[in-house]
Amino acid sequence: MLKGKQIEQKITAGLGVIAVLLVVTFGWAVNNFQPRGEFSQFLIEYSLLLISHLLILILLASVYLGTRKLYKEKKEDERLIESIAGASPCILYLYDLEKQKNLYINRAVEEVLGISPERVQRMGLETFESVCHSDDLERVEAHHERLLHVQDSGVREIEFRVRHANGSWRWLLCRDLVFDRTPDGRPRSILGTALDVTMRHDQELKLQQVNERLVEANGQLSNLVHLIRQQTRALEFQKTELAHANSMLHALATTDSLTSLKNHRAFQERLDAEYERASKHGQSLSVLLIDADYFKLFNDTYGHPAGDVALIEIARLLQDNVRGSDFVGRYGGEEFVIVMPQTPSYAALETAERIRQAVESHSWKERDMTVSVGVASLGIDTPSAQALVEQADRALYASKQRGRNCVTFFDDLSDTILLSS
Repeated sequence: MLKGKQIEQKITAGLGVIAVLLVVTFGWAVNNFQPRGEFSQFLIEYSLLLISHLLILILLASVYLGTRKLYKEKKEDERLIESIAGASPCILYLYDLEKQKNLYINRAVEEVLGISPERVQRMGLETFESVCHSDDLERVEAHHERLLHVQDSGVREIEFRVRHANGSWRWLLCRDLVFDRTPDGRPRSILGTALDVTMRHDQELKLQQVNERLVEANGQLSNLVHLIRQQTRALEFQKTELAHANSMLHALATTDSLTSLKNHRAFQERLDAEYERASKHGQSLSVLLIDADYFKLFNDTYGHPAGDVALIEIARLLQDNVRGSDFVGRYGGEEFVIVMPQTPSYAALETAERIRQAVESHSWKERDMTVSVGVASLGIDTPSAQALVEQADRALYASKQRGRNCVTFFDDLSDTILLSS
């Protein structure tokens, strides 16, 4: 049987012979042409015969060359497709639904599953069932069933597991479409790609495991947060109770139990704070010392319970006649003290006189009572808070010396009185 190259050589040789004969014949005819001669008629017919053969050879050559070109293009297309299929990381396959076997599969199957393309093409449906994971086989069958009803342009996807030649399981993502159909329109074969997505599934599994651990950790953290909140609330409650208890203890430690006024300790703390503030900012500060007149005689005459009632009433009168910012305390025994921040001497003297009048005019049960008051105001020559108290005490002593039931300002005392005190 002649090969393509031999056919081409013979056609070329025939064309050459006919061309030579034509040239010789027409050359001779030009030199010896006789229109009515028999030989001329023969030459014309012979030339026409050669021309017809030449045309046939040209036609055959054209057909051959066209066929050869189509054959060459087909081979190039097949080589291109094979090159693309070979370079693809995906498994490319053509599956015959009627024969239930692979008509074509590329070399990627060997890299993905460790099985040669030739072996895969020999596999039938039973062999596929032996390599497909049993949990996925029913889904794969349902996938093939759906392909029987899909349109030509429709693509169906499925993921399933296939056993590698080494025994491990690989996840494949398959995308299938109908490649051709039978004359009655049923799908005959499907064209598909299969991508190895095992790594993605492994990552998803790890991510799921991490997520489960995070959910578990989050639950434990929520429980811990709830416990901490409970403990915090308990601690806050205990802190509040402790603060309340400390407040009560401080109140007990700084409050006079009889009159409910602040005691001497609280007075010293407040006086020191007010003295420091007034000295630092150049503010005024006054102190009043009040003493119940003839209180010892009152106790001896009417008894100590009556004396306690009288002291409680005096304490109330003191609080009624001062500002909310003033400090009223029991200095000791029948003596009381008032600290008046930001109060100059004239305002302090007015308050002292108001208190004296309030006590004197009050309606007493046993007998009338009066108080003596000593007033001292902070000056540039007052060296300390204690010195201010001593000044008020000397003014109080002066009030008693003057006959009681009066108010005396320290700055008004003469040197004689100061020396005698």
